Amino acid sequence: MLCVYADLDSLIDRAGLSKQERLTVDLLMKGYILSDIADYYGKSIQNFDILFKRAAKKIAKRNTMDWEETTGARLDDGEW
Repeated sequence: MLCVYADLDSLIDRAGLSKQERLTVDLLMKGYILSDIADYYGKSIQNFDILFKRAAKKIAKRNTMDWEETTGARLDDGEW
């Protein structure tokens, strides 16, 4: 299990997140919920929801790119 978390941390590091996106992901990974984060920073929940969704897309894209580089196959053209 530790390897999975280490891989996820590495993936997040390489995903090209903005400082705000990274902060949001880090706080969520520590167990905070969006409403707590929003209250603390005095911003709307929607603001942090958008940041998280944008971060998740970047992380997923980096994961896909890594997978394609490793396997030589492209996920978008049905080659697995």
